[in-house]
Amino acid sequence: YVVRLAYVMLPAYAANMAPVLSRFLLRSYAVPLDFGMNYKGQPLFGSHKTVLGAVYGVGAAVFVAWLQFLASPLSIDLVLYENWLGLGLVMGVGTILGDLVKSFFKRRVGIATGDSWIPFDQIDYVVGALIGMRIFIKLSLLDVLTILIVSGVGHVLVNHLAYAFGIRKEKW
Repeated sequence: YVVRLAYVMLPAYAANMAPVLSRFLLRSYAVPLDFGMNYKGQPLFGSHKTVLGAVYGVGAAVFVAWLQFLASPLSIDLVLYENWLGLGLVMGVGTILGDLVKSFFKRRVGIATGDSWIPFDQIDYVVGALIGMRIFIKLSLLDVLTILIVSGVGHVLVNHLAYAFGIRKEKW
């Protein structure tokens, strides 16, 4: 059951990881999504939220949804992957928007970039993806709660590994 739900969320997980990895590629094109604009003296999102990262994130979600479509005969019955492009797009955009909304509020409450804001740092992208994918996938309340818990715990584990390998500058 948990593996099945994690499989459904793979495009969102890829979309969440891709911006972090994008900073190793084409750094000179890493234009901040907020273009340096401020709101009440604070950046809208911060310099680490970039156009390149957003494009990589959405692209990663679409790519993973396409792979799931190719594997769909082996796939689960919860999702019909015929509309892999639409599914990948809404999950990717939802993931990025969920992270941006959290970053906006994180700046408003005075939490610095890189500082932990538990549990929002761990589930922001999942909430965004879940909202977007409702067009294509009907999940029960138990499914949603399971995804939130598993994704939150998984996010912490993956970030600690990324920190240990020098991919991330912070554990959270």
